[in-house]
Amino acid sequence: MITLTGKKISEGIAIGKLSFYKRDTKEIRRIYVKDVEKEVMRFQKARQKALQELRDLYDSASKEVGEANAAIFEMQQMILEDQEIIRQITSIIVEHKLNAEYAVKNAVENILASASKSNKNYVQGHEADVKDVSTRVLRILARTWKDKMLTDEPFILAAGELYPSETVKFDKSKILGFVTRYGTINSHTAVLARTKGIPSVIGLGESLKKEYEGKTIIIDGFEGKVYIEPDYTTISKMKQKQDENHTQVQNLERLKGKENITQSGQKIDVCANIGTREDIENVLRSDYSAANSCISKMGQSCRQKNSSSRYTVWQQRQWAPKRS
Repeated sequence: MITLTGKKISEGIAIGKLSFYKRDTKEIRRIYVKDVEKEVMRFQKARQKALQELRDLYDSASKEVGEANAAIFEMQQMILEDQEIIRQITSIIVEHKLNAEYAVKNAVENILASASKSNKNYVQGHEADVKDVSTRVLRILARTWKDKMLTDEPFILAAGELYPSETVKFDKSKILGFVTRYGTINSHTAVLARTKGIPSVIGLGESLKKEYEGKTIIIDGFEGKVYIEPDYTTISKMKQKQDENHTQVQNLERLKGKENITQSGQKIDVCANIGTREDIENVLRSDYSAANSCISKMGQSCRQKNSSSRYTVWQQRQWAPKRS
């Protein structure tokens, strides 16, 4: 048995065969073009199609993970509508007479290289979103990309990194959990994993090897541990932990939507202390009737708020995680 340690982003136990995500990629070549106006138009059409796809994704994600979490894809639309990014891409096409694919790739690399100095909230700490958007545009330009998961049985997904638009589409009946080499606990991918309740561990680095493909593994999302080819004792212990967690979740789910009444008949408010973005996600999932919000940003003093859904959604949008 091999034990790997990473960052826990979504609690739960998952047991299954490991399958690496086959993200379709295409070599981006530097190609000179004669008609730069036609190439700029080609990029703009791809950008508009990507915008429409993100609008559609926002609509479908809103139904599954709620408006607050679906707002991730509104933010991705902002990237596509950023005039500075558009100017960089079109400038590469026009001034250097280069193809749209190379221009997108080059511009995005420049943006990510200077992310720590950027004053744009959707760049700092959200490099995966920028990559997600650029991958979408490049796929549209190429017209032939198709990502592959080569199994029909439920499995545990492994990848170098996962993008938000990939995570939100995960079918929980097929994907038992996921592990990645890279990623951050405050990323939008992590947010969606927690919202969808998919056991996940990230940041395993190069210890997550391709040779583990097809092997039985266990994700312990409570401890941030991954067990490769676990022994009988570990499997038994993890199955018991999985059953206990499943029972607890079922019991709590039965209480959602019901009135908060004590055995003596007194109505009470069930409150939550909001200190982080993850706390807000938990409030949205858990049907709290009120939230005690302590906002320490920009020197503001703590204050208590009776929580409505609208207020909590506003809080989540304001609490954009940034790099320290």
